[in-house]
Amino acid sequence: MMEERRNSTRWEINNYPKYQGDECFRIVDISTNRSIGKLVDISADGMRIVSNIPLEKGARFKFRIDLPREVGGCDQLNVSARNVWCREDDELNSYQAGFEFQSTFPHHADIIELLFNDLASVIQTEL
Repeated sequence: MMEERRNSTRWEINNYPKYQGDECFRIVDISTNRSIGKLVDISADGMRIVSNIPLEKGARFKFRIDLPREVGGCDQLNVSARNVWCREDDELNSYQAGFEFQSTFPHHADIIELLFNDLASVIQTEL
């Protein structure tokens, strides 16, 4: 059995169906300004995305993550990340890839927590 190595809370996007549209949680490669996929889950340490293209294991990227709403004055997160794994997903006819954050902007973890706690409260009030 593989040991769980995450040290921080992982937030899964599928728990927030209202925020699964095309513009929500889009992952953009800053060097090309092209969207390469969508966020599946995120923590302070890394993220998993779904992409239409395979991403090379070990490759380093600078990404912009488009947030569904402004939180703490931010409507996007900018991160440097290293691809840890990439697998073909036959069901979705795409690829899933896991990234480890190499560097983040100040208060990155706080913004993620505020965003997802805020999204959870919005969903609860709408039920």
